[in-house]
Amino acid sequence: MPAKASPPREVLTGSWLIIAAGVLSLIYNIITSFALPSLLTPQDKQAFSDAGLDDGNVTTFLVSFGIVIALIGFGIYLLIALFVRRGKNWARILGTVFAAFALVGIFTMLGSYFTSPLALISLVSSLLGIAGIVMLYLKPSAPYFRRAPRYPY
Repeated sequence: MPAKASPPREVLTGSWLIIAAGVLSLIYNIITSFALPSLLTPQDKQAFSDAGLDDGNVTTFLVSFGIVIALIGFGIYLLIALFVRRGKNWARILGTVFAAFALVGIFTMLGSYFTSPLALISLVSSLLGIAGIVMLYLKPSAPYFRRAPRYPY
């Protein structure tokens, strides 16, 4: 199969916006992973204590788990951006699904976004991701995602 032409400017811009959203999401998720231990209720702490786990082990696990999940999420952003640049329509569709979830999240959490600078990072991350996906549906971008003919002769 012949190689795809270079991506249009809108696709490149969209992929960079997706990467920027991923970076902000990574920052937000790493910071919030350090707050996970403070969310444990006294009953949770007692249950861990009864299981023979001390607070240090539980805290280490929760923070580590949060960071691993943050890195996986960032990897998904990078993969979508990479494959969008290659003209893979499945990546554009997957990004659209995530953008739809982000849009629903924005409307359900709208009041809380302005309560702290950290929450504002989450809002900006969501908006950048949505803007990146919108760029992939603009008129100059659409032909780039069409499947090339198998036998161009």
